Amino acid sequence: MKVYQNLQIHLKSLENQHFVDDLKYLIEKSNWKIRQDFIDNYKKNSFSSSKIVLCVETDKYKFEDKDIKGALWMWDYNGYLEVFNIIPLIDNSLDYDEYNFLLNKFYENFIKQLCIKYEANIILTKPEKQIIETIGDDALKSLLAFSNGANKSTGNSHPYDFERWCEFIFIVFRNGIEVGVDELIEWFEENGWSNDMAHKLGLDFEYSLDLLEKYEQN
Repeated sequence: MKVYQNLQIHLKSLENQHFVDDLKYLIEKSNWKIRQDFIDNYKKNSFSSSKIVLCVETDKYKFEDKDIKGALWMWDYNGYLEVFNIIPLIDNSLDYDEYNFLLNKFYENFIKQLCIKYEANIILTKPEKQIIETIGDDALKSLLAFSNGANKSTGNSHPYDFERWCEFIFIVFRNGIEVGVDELIEWFEENGWSNDMAHKLGLDFEYSLDLLEKYEQN
């Protein structure tokens, strides 16, 4: 499934500000620009006014016949520099591909060369994630057993299908596995389930975990 990529820059102690200063210098020589007005407004309304915060307006790009531009935000809130959001400046939203395109432009245009100078450790996550990375081997095996064995027109209503479905739910619940409903719905659709049935199973999944949690609390 597609995901928003994450960019982290891990530097040696006390180098974050120097890195950002050099980054600003490179940006000021390009078609991108620093949005100090956005930064000032953010710090005025934020609990993290003492932290390094940078907002950069990207250049305008043509992406699949659509103009895109964003305000890219970076901070050192967690002790390392991280891009924590890209806000659209054209249209109302950026989809996964558009967001990742702008993030990678930022990396290629500025971050890559600075990281050589600073010998930084870069973490740039992948634009796609397999569900096994979220739920692990055992839960995936039980999910596949349900999905491959179930009647895809009736979901988990047949007793045998329901038994396999419950096994998946119990593994997720017992192990405290966190998986988003949207992620699960997308997985079902990618594995041959209709949109309606995938959404029904997603709602069943969410309801089942809520019910088990309430039962355990009592």
